[in-house]
Amino acid sequence: MADKLSIMMLSWRAYATARRTLDSYAKSGLAGCGDEFFVHFNQRCAADDDLADVFGVRACGSADNLGIWGGMDAMAREAAGDLLLFLQNDHDVVVSMEETRKWIHDARRLVSEDRADIVLLWNRFER
Repeated sequence: MADKLSIMMLSWRAYATARRTLDSYAKSGLAGCGDEFFVHFNQRCAADDDLADVFGVRACGSADNLGIWGGMDAMAREAAGDLLLFLQNDHDVVVSMEETRKWIHDARRLVSEDRADIVLLWNRFER
């Protein structure tokens, strides 16, 4: 699997939610499953940078609130990877580190083998 994976989280002014989500990513080892991980903050401010620093993640962002689609477009343009995993600040990881790694590995394999163009790993409503 030579394709590089960019894992990106979109956030806008929901610090408690984003903190909980980033904590779940840290506990699951999610960031280590990709080749890069960053958070795009819509209407980026100093509090956003402080939050990213707490978790040791790269922060980028826009001066304006680009909304979900605009934020996703900005993340895709910022990403270095060929494969993109889009997350939002309320998409907690609710499975073990082993399961997280397996799902991402299997998704990467499906795409690299041309068996899928898009893979939904999980949703925020059910495990």
